[in-house]
Amino acid sequence: TLDFFETLRTFWVERFFSNDYLQHDVLYEGALEFVQELHEAGATIKYLTGRDHERMGRGTLEVLEQWNFPVQNPHSHLILKPHQSLEDAAYKVERLINL
Repeated sequence: TLDFFETLRTFWVERFFSNDYLQHDVLYEGALEFVQELHEAGATIKYLTGRDHERMGRGTLEVLEQWNFPVQNPHSHLILKPHQSLEDAAYKVERLINL
């Protein structure tokens, strides 16, 4: 039984934290309209995530573009962790302080 759960966990970790499964992300109701309104009003948009660049950067960008979030322009920035070893909360706090 322990082997089964360890195999299952390994399978999940390898796939969940990857570009390949990000198309299964769920869009929160109202999020797109809210961000688009901010962008149209001239706000700079910064997407801060605990996802790391290497494993999830490309997929995150693709999903945001697929949903029509403003991403690829001078007034929007996708901020990803440079490496998966960084703890999410600590990384986000540090980035928010620097912003």
